[in-house]
Amino acid sequence: MRDWDESHPKAGLLARKRAAILAAARARFLASGFGDTTMDAVAAEAGVSIMTLYRHARTKDELFEAVIAIECSSTALAREQPEFAGIPLRDALTALGRLRLAATFAPERIAMIRAVVAETGRFPQLGAIVYRATVGALRDTVLWLLSVHPEAAASRALAPGAAQLFVDALAGDLVLRLLLGLAAEEGGAAGRERRIALAADAALRELARPDGAERASA
Repeated sequence: MRDWDESHPKAGLLARKRAAILAAARARFLASGFGDTTMDAVAAEAGVSIMTLYRHARTKDELFEAVIAIECSSTALAREQPEFAGIPLRDALTALGRLRLAATFAPERIAMIRAVVAETGRFPQLGAIVYRATVGALRDTVLWLLSVHPEAAASRALAPGAAQLFVDALAGDLVLRLLLGLAAEEGGAAGRERRIALAADAALRELARPDGAERASA
């Protein structure tokens, strides 16, 4: 999707129209999916002419990719969360788990993933974008935490495995169950906390392996 240089005499107006188009496209794609969304409908919802819309996005494909990329970048976990390094490791892992599950159970996040899954045949690159912004971002954040947290200092070599176990236990089949409408019972506070505790336990058990210190010092 086209970006406008700040030196353009109408840069401010173009930026506002671009934002309106993206907001309208996001609403339409999440509500109706790619196939049932038309450029005319997006233009009408954005309050712009169809000519203006095509000036910003040459095709519906291009508009869809832009919306999904922005959606992922705005909801991904921050890579570094310094405050987590100053609290007990279990508490930090629990906090990360709560952040991730709050995002995962958000209705708009589920709708976004459904829209991508429905179009992965046409847009295989979107699957990679969504994966990096969800599972990949969580794994990277856990790895960062284990690389700086004092409680993990003696077993840094085990950090990659611990991070993966945390992600596997937290997510597992959850996304598939959500997409199929089968995970409503896990959306309550008790279900989420149970899943988070299992994930933290899995990571901490991996870090506590007897050979962890030996491999870290080797």
